Amino acid sequence: MCCPKPEVTVESRLRTIQAHDSVVGDIAFSPDGTILASGSDDHTVRLWHVSDGTPLRTLSGHTDWVRSVAFSPDGATLASASGDGTVRLWRATDGNLLHTLTGHTDQVNAVAFSPDGLWVAGVGVGGDNSPILVVWDVRTGEKIYQRSNHTLSGGAIAFNPDGSILATGGGHADKIIQVQRSSDGQPLKSLSGHEAWVADLAFSPDGRFLVSGSGDGTIMVWMIP
Repeated sequence: MCCPKPEVTVESRLRTIQAHDSVVGDIAFSPDGTILASGSDDHTVRLWHVSDGTPLRTLSGHTDWVRSVAFSPDGATLASASGDGTVRLWRATDGNLLHTLTGHTDQVNAVAFSPDGLWVAGVGVGGDNSPILVVWDVRTGEKIYQRSNHTLSGGAIAFNPDGSILATGGGHADKIIQVQRSSDGQPLKSLSGHEAWVADLAFSPDGRFLVSGSGDGTIMVWMIP
């Protein structure tokens, strides 16, 4: 006799938040799960109480689409990446701007904190030898290094769990995943197989596997020694 069918609820949506005046480009939970951050084409980042969906604060300053948001591992800092070519660091408790991080010459598509929260990395559009990957010191806002390991743009980024490796996914031009040493961006290997841009990346909790999602409709699983 087969297993009983799982119970399916007709409606599982808890609430709808009318969050922004335009496209919501990215969302992120705080590490403790109490705050939700959203970035939008309306150039703002907004924070919400998860428990009831009420607004907490609006963070303004970007002059173009906010394409990516991420909380630091301790939840104290929020990073936002924008089409205006900057990454901004905000104090999560009160929304004060801590640093405006520069280095890209065009839009920044994705942002991620290192596992120890000391560094933040952003990938974006390059060209004419301008950087695609830039890594900054969270405390000082100073640029640590920059790299152009992709043909023209990067659209995804992820640190492995111990912070030693940084993976970036290429855009329409190269469709490649670059696995690089996080300390200096030195390339370790290139992973090819996708037929469109790499839209997202995630490491497994043990760091052995990297998963990539692409505009070609596929998910690929890679072993990272």
